[in-house]
Amino acid sequence: MSHALDRRLETATRLATEAGKLALSLAPPPGAASAGMKGHQDWITEADGAVEAFLKRELTAAFPEDGFQGEETGTAAHRAGAYPSASCKAAAPCSACCTPPCWARPSPPAMTVAPR
Repeated sequence: MSHALDRRLETATRLATEAGKLALSLAPPPGAASAGMKGHQDWITEADGAVEAFLKRELTAAFPEDGFQGEETGTAAHRAGAYPSASCKAAAPCSACCTPPCWARPSPPAMTVAPR
C-alpha cells in the first residue's frame, strides 16, 4: 500500500473505534430512548448527531482537501478549487461517481416511506 493509503486506513480505523466508543457512551438506558425530528418522518438521536459531527471534524482536519457527506448534515464542500477525491466517494458514494461531482450537487432530499 502507498503511504497515502496507509495513512487513510490508519485514520479510518482509529476514527471508527473512537466513534463507536462515543456512540456507546451516548446510548440511553433501556426503555429511555429519545430522538428528535430533523424532518418529516426523519428521526435523529443525540448519538447520530454527535458521531457524525465528530467524524466530520476529524476527517476534515486530517484530509482538508477532501469533501464530506453525512447522513445527518449533508455535504461539506471541498476546499476551493479542489477535485473530488477517493475519500469523498468512500464517505458518500455517488451513483454516478461523480458527474457532476458530489461536492457540486446539493444534498439529496430525505427519503420518506409512505404509510400503508
